[in-house]
Amino acid sequence: MLDSFKYVNHLNEVIEFGKAPYFVNENDLRDFEYSFTDTNGISNFRRVTTTKKVPVVICNATSAMKNRLYEVFQKDIASNRYGCIWIGRYYYKCYVYGANKSGYTNDKDLIINLQIVSDINTWFSESITTFVKNEDDELSEDEEYRSYSYGYPYGYARSNNNAELVNTYGYESSFKITIYGPCTNPTITIGEHMYKVNCEVLNKEYLTVLSTEREKTIYLTKNNGTMVNKFADRDRTDYIFEKLSNGTSNVVWDGDFAFQIALIDERSEPAWT
Repeated sequence: MLDSFKYVNHLNEVIEFGKAPYFVNENDLRDFEYSFTDTNGISNFRRVTTTKKVPVVICNATSAMKNRLYEVFQKDIASNRYGCIWIGRYYYKCYVYGANKSGYTNDKDLIINLQIVSDINTWFSESITTFVKNEDDELSEDEEYRSYSYGYPYGYARSNNNAELVNTYGYESSFKITIYGPCTNPTITIGEHMYKVNCEVLNKEYLTVLSTEREKTIYLTKNNGTMVNKFADRDRTDYIFEKLSNGTSNVVWDGDFAFQIALIDERSEPAWT
């Protein structure tokens, strides 16, 4: 049975698998296995570094087709930066670290078994809601804070008194909050929980709070692209990396700044559709 997905390297160069010229057969991308301990009962389930194999056929393979496949993967290896496999709206950070080939002496098809490795070993999906400043009556489609990557559902909330965040994943969610300056000591209350960083964010700068199973960071991106660690400036009144509740939560802030909340679903396999 043929499969379909896309690979996007860190430069946003895309290889579409599942249509000419790159076809892919059944593979183990959707398989998963946790490690665990069995000392005093089974516990400590963890995702660990995993390798996967994907059989690919390049139909009527030309030198350009074969070279492009190699080059898109190699750019990630050379830069030591993840590429992503996308299945539907879920992405998997990984490297293509090997490719075993056969059939290359004929004039038509090349068979390649791609070897993939990931130390994150998690499928992610993001659902983004943008909350705008009180003074913004309309939000232009070319606003700077609309420039996130493709593949993410998104919505808008305008009133700081009646704004809501809807988590439809069915369980508490990891998140990324991006706050756009100018603002000072930005504070957001989601449900009954406060998320606050005691710092100044200048115009054209943005502050990011990321909370996933693997990574918990706070950093300020300055006008020149420099990233400054703001972990020490987190407010300790409430735990800033607290996951976001399932269902609908009220969102309250002073309305003086715009921000995005990306709900991040973390799965061991991409959702079937």
